[in-house]
Amino acid sequence: MSTALNLPSATDTFLSVRRVLEMICRDENLDSILEEIERWVDTQIPEGRCFIHHPPPHSLQQQRAAGPADSLVYPILGTGRKLFVHFVESPARSEHYHQVAAFAAELAATAIRQQKLSARVEAGLRQDPLTGLLNRGAVQQTLDQAIQAAKASARKVTVLFIGLDRFKPVNDLYGHAAGDQLLLEVGSRLRLQLGGDDHAARIGGDEFAVILCNPQSQHESEMAAQRILDSLRAPHQIDGQALSITASCGASIFPDHAVAAAELFVAAGTAMSQAKRHGRNQIVLFAPDNQRRASDRLHLEHALGLALANHEFQLVYQPLVSVEGKLDGLEVLLSWNHPQRGRIAPKHFIPVAEETGLIVPIGNWVLQEACLQGTRWLNSGHPGLSISVNVSAVQFGRADFFDTVAAALTASQFPADRLELEVTESFVMQDVEAASLRMAALRKLGIRIAIDDFGTGYSSLSYLSRLPVDTLKIDQSFVRNIQDPSGSLPVVQSIVKLAHNLNLVVVAEGVETVEELDLLRLVGCDRVQGYLYGSALDANAVEALLRKPGGLVEALVEARVAHAEAEDFAQ
Repeated sequence: MSTALNLPSATDTFLSVRRVLEMICRDENLDSILEEIERWVDTQIPEGRCFIHHPPPHSLQQQRAAGPADSLVYPILGTGRKLFVHFVESPARSEHYHQVAAFAAELAATAIRQQKLSARVEAGLRQDPLTGLLNRGAVQQTLDQAIQAAKASARKVTVLFIGLDRFKPVNDLYGHAAGDQLLLEVGSRLRLQLGGDDHAARIGGDEFAVILCNPQSQHESEMAAQRILDSLRAPHQIDGQALSITASCGASIFPDHAVAAAELFVAAGTAMSQAKRHGRNQIVLFAPDNQRRASDRLHLEHALGLALANHEFQLVYQPLVSVEGKLDGLEVLLSWNHPQRGRIAPKHFIPVAEETGLIVPIGNWVLQEACLQGTRWLNSGHPGLSISVNVSAVQFGRADFFDTVAAALTASQFPADRLELEVTESFVMQDVEAASLRMAALRKLGIRIAIDDFGTGYSSLSYLSRLPVDTLKIDQSFVRNIQDPSGSLPVVQSIVKLAHNLNLVVVAEGVETVEELDLLRLVGCDRVQGYLYGSALDANAVEALLRKPGGLVEALVEARVAHAEAEDFAQ
């Protein structure tokens, strides 16, 4: 005699399965989903009890052993689990039961795989894919949690911001695959330096962060940072090659320097930037003054990026005067008239322009404007004037610099033999051969080349014979103490003599007194420039002086004296 199956309706079955699928899609708790599947199987197979979490309880197994009961067992593929349907009474043999059990096992497999996938996605959202360390978003959340725990127990938290020094050359010389291997090794070494509660993260590129969750003192944090830098400095074996790299570290401490995670990261990053600017391979603890200077610098960078488009730059000209008192030329200097801060001296913004690369468009504009102004003066009846333009190392080293100079001369119609380009000695000495080739190419255009700030680069004078230059400019530091009995006069005399033997013109910079001028004339210096003949003049002031019927140098001195008297009167 057959037993009729009292099964739920198709609608009930559909709603139950849909509820399970919705729970999977919502990524609900896995145990809750599996329990829902068990309940659904129980409604589909009234004589059985479904178990997914584990095999049937021992009592049911005993009951099964005592009677004629049977079980359905289906593997939940890809999970290592099984689905059990334990029958407490002999079931009616129905294909429906097997279909239910198989479908339930597939539902359970889907739920378990989805949970694993979600866990991997969650881990991926928190991990750096290359090193496996925490990523930027995760480390900030971790720091938030560490700060809350520190508040509750009156502890400190230290953030270390670590930037690898000169990592780009590794990519350039050995390739990005080697660079990735190096970053992976850095991540491994950071892990080895962590305490039990500490965390490490890759912020991005070649920058990392470490959170020290319970340092006992500032000294302990600094010691931990030093151990990290020491570990990173040890040679790395990358593709059979030993690569050595250093790192710079900035540190900030909660609650001493900030109380919010984002502010602590900013403070540590600011300190790290200070470490890089002051020589690299060191640790700098955050100080409020550093942040103020960093903020000022950032504002300066932003303003500098707009200055050229806003026409805030102006060229001024410092006279180059022969020791006999004849005006031989004008050196072009750059002045920045900031709309809020007023006039900013080049020493404050030129280094920033060089570091940011803005010096290239700025320098190109200076060269073009100087040539145009030189042409205006030549056309107005002053054919003897030459123009000297300082060239940044960044600009001079570019492959397109020759074309830039040639284009400026062509556009302005300024004679090439009236243009002199000045490059610093320290830059030339970085790569004498490359500098020499560039200088030779420029001289073929007819341009003159000057070595600026000579004496500050500690170079051998013998290099001068290998450089295609025309002018040597003695740094003003030699002029300042030229009158002292044990001063620089013998050195200046030797430089002048050697330069003349090489057919070079010698210019002394920073000349302020008649006594300095007399000594420079005595040792044979050719030209001077400095406050003795006044400060730099704008184009209109130069034009006015050029039109004076008397001697130009006398007019310059008169203008300087009048300016000095006006300042004295104002005081």
